[in-house]
Amino acid sequence: MDGATEIVKQASRSGWEAMMVAAVLIACIGFLVSIIRAWMAQSNERERRMSERIDKLEDFQTNELKLLTVQCKEALDRNSHAVDGFTEALHKNPCLWSADRQAKLLEQFVERVRNE
Repeated sequence: MDGATEIVKQASRSGWEAMMVAAVLIACIGFLVSIIRAWMAQSNERERRMSERIDKLEDFQTNELKLLTVQCKEALDRNSHAVDGFTEALHKNPCLWSADRQAKLLEQFVERVRNE
């Protein structure tokens, strides 16, 4: 019976070690799971904030930029119409200055623009 007692002692010693190893492994796995959950929570929060920013940008584009585009188009149409009117007026009433006088005035104008 001495052999049986020794076997029982050895088994109980090994069982204790196995339980400790299992507890350490479970603790490590639990720690890793908590880290992964924290990362996932951060990712979800980041995704939520990004979604809010995208929604704001889409609303800005829909409400504000569309209106600005329409206003710019209307302003360009008015400017084009005014230029057409000026061009037509110049065709009806050409400049009475000589070509030399026109060239001199043009040079003066270009010089002023350069200096500014």
